[in-house]
Amino acid sequence: MLFRSAQTEPDPSNPVKIYRMESLEIIGSHRLAPKFLQTQLDLNHGTPLNDQIVMSTRQKLLGLGLFKSALLYMRKGSKPGLAKLFIELEEDDTVIGSWAMGGEVAITHGEPQARSSIDPDSPPMGYRMQLISRNLANQLHRASVLADINSSGQTQEIGFAYGFPRFSIEQT
Repeated sequence: MLFRSAQTEPDPSNPVKIYRMESLEIIGSHRLAPKFLQTQLDLNHGTPLNDQIVMSTRQKLLGLGLFKSALLYMRKGSKPGLAKLFIELEEDDTVIGSWAMGGEVAITHGEPQARSSIDPDSPPMGYRMQLISRNLANQLHRASVLADINSSGQTQEIGFAYGFPRFSIEQT
């Protein structure tokens, strides 16, 4: 076992050595620069490598929605008490580039949400298009543009959303 199991109290009969990070190598990330990921993950020389750090780092990486898997492992460092941390990432092929596009066509699209009753003069069809980025400018910025258009070509709704770069935690 590479990492210490989470325990409420240390077991004196089975001492587990906590290693400190000597170096970090990130393998398999083509969308984000390894140095950028290291900074965002706050993994620096001397960081203690315990279960909490390893699991939260893995959850942060998978929570981005850009990677299919994240494997963390250690190798012996140059001095006692130090370890080299390796993170192997497998990018999710279903995320094409930095953008995703979606849309829908519906009868009375948008009407039930906008008003309590359907307007008889309003065209019965509607189109909704949305463009989403989870990794805008390869800096983990998030953005979304939405257009809701009725069948006459009139704009019902336009929206723009922006999210600051951050790591999120998802259940995996």
